Amino acid sequence: PRPRLVRHERRARARRRLPPAPSASAPPAPPSAQGLPCDVQRVLADNCWKCHSSPPKFGAPMPLTSHAALTAAAVSDATKKVHELVVRRIHDDAAPMPQPPNPRLSAADLAVLDAWSAAGAPASDATCAPPPASDAGPTDPLACTPDISVAPSEPWAMPQADANDYVCYGVDVTAPADKHIVAIAPRIQNAAIVHHVLIFKADTAYPTKPQKCPSGGSLQWRLMYGWAPGGKNMVLPPEAGFAVKAGQPTHFIVQVHYNNAAGLAGQTDTSGVELCTSAPRQYE
Repeated sequence: PRPRLVRHERRARARRRLPPAPSASAPPAPPSAQGLPCDVQRVLADNCWKCHSSPPKFGAPMPLTSHAALTAAAVSDATKKVHELVVRRIHDDAAPMPQPPNPRLSAADLAVLDAWSAAGAPASDATCAPPPASDAGPTDPLACTPDISVAPSEPWAMPQADANDYVCYGVDVTAPADKHIVAIAPRIQNAAIVHHVLIFKADTAYPTKPQKCPSGGSLQWRLMYGWAPGGKNMVLPPEAGFAVKAGQPTHFIVQVHYNNAAGLAGQTDTSGVELCTSAPRQYE
């Protein structure tokens, strides 16, 4: 009896050291947190996650970063799953995704999403390569150091109910000597709601306080530069620049398109552009 008691106590101590058995109602999580096949994740990461990240950026209405997000009911049509509308938009020549200036998906990438969606968008427990970093800026850094920052006199406060606002503000620049603007880059302050940014030159001043304006701006404004997600900085050729005259105010007008499709509350923004200048070049 004594040896049997010792063995029983040893087995009891061993059982106390073991982790608890998993519950039958809670299956283990798959190795991939996204639950997406790796080829599907790669296509989405390369082409969609710039905006459809988690959380979404640049006015995108939803993330496309997980199986749960892609198989949820679409906000615009609850009878469809998100992945079904994704496939529709990547083939839509009139309103394509990704939006310009981004390139359209290749035939191979289209085939990957088409086949996955047609199969019912099955989940996967594959362990995929880490997705690309999603905190990169809207463009590459400028090689020059910006010396003019064009910004509004106060933040624009986005009404939660307004999902699609075009907002303009003006900035006047007076230089002590003639110079040329030689590079322009966007300065995006609130990536959650900014969809694109334009900068114009005008013959007259415009209010510095942000206000709603027509989406097309004015025929009297001359477009200098526009940025949207996927766009690049503008670096002018070495022989040319936009003129800023000594002692004369140069009137700039910035238009920002805000898209609050997610209905976020309390959003404000001071986005604008950064300008590099140099001594006057050969051509204006």
